Amino acid sequence: MKLESYSTVHDFYRAALPFLMKREAASGLIQSSCMKQLEKKTSRHNPPFLCMVKEENKTQLVAYMAPPDPLLLFGEKEGVESVVQKLIDEDWGIARLSAPAALAEAFAKEWEHQTGNTHRVISRIKLYRTNDISFPSISDGNLRQGNLQDVDQAGSWLYEMGIENRSLLTENEALVTAKEMIEENSIYFWENERPEPVSMAALTRQTPNHATIHMVHTPKEYRRKGYAKACVANLSKCLLETGAAYCTLYADAANAAANKLYISIGYQEIEEYTEMSFSQK
Repeated sequence: MKLESYSTVHDFYRAALPFLMKREAASGLIQSSCMKQLEKKTSRHNPPFLCMVKEENKTQLVAYMAPPDPLLLFGEKEGVESVVQKLIDEDWGIARLSAPAALAEAFAKEWEHQTGNTHRVISRIKLYRTNDISFPSISDGNLRQGNLQDVDQAGSWLYEMGIENRSLLTENEALVTAKEMIEENSIYFWENERPEPVSMAALTRQTPNHATIHMVHTPKEYRRKGYAKACVANLSKCLLETGAAYCTLYADAANAAANKLYISIGYQEIEEYTEMSFSQK
């Protein structure tokens, strides 16, 4: 096997894109991360880790890391040993990893073997995809895009989400994030008949043919009324009607209610990702 490394995200993305597009939905995390990084100026003091492993000019594995974000892997586990060796040779430390489950396990095993650094699974995330939405049965309501008047509301809900999923955003960080996302036109609310916001979802990780929905949240007092279902279904339908070939979303594998909800409106599981953290020696 041959490992090819790249000095710029632009060169890496151009070389990796044909391989990633073969499974565009499943590789969306790396694609969207590259696309975001292309908009930034690369720091000489904090360069990204960019490489591809090939077998007879056929790409087997791609690896991407823009510190302090996690190492992202996609492809075949046969290329893991080459990536691990490259990381060790260049003295890269790995704090976190996100990759398809089998690939993540292969990397963790090889990394521990070579470095002695152990790993811990943070979460197991199911990736879903749809190009056809089944609508839920619900009372009158409406989907609308968030605006700057919604910053406090969205910030409060992001803070609640952080407590529930242990991401632990501070209240100020949640407000700043909410404002940035609203300015990027990525937050949507489902309103009931009053009207008042009762559920929220956001867009992220858009690639040439699809968009990903995330940050789905319904406050406790509005749950079990079908609001999250209506919010996700209507946002998905809107995306499909305005140019997306399909939509994807992620759900914690341990959240049975969320997984059941997404399947009920037409989403199908296509991959399971594992997120890990690593000890440092």
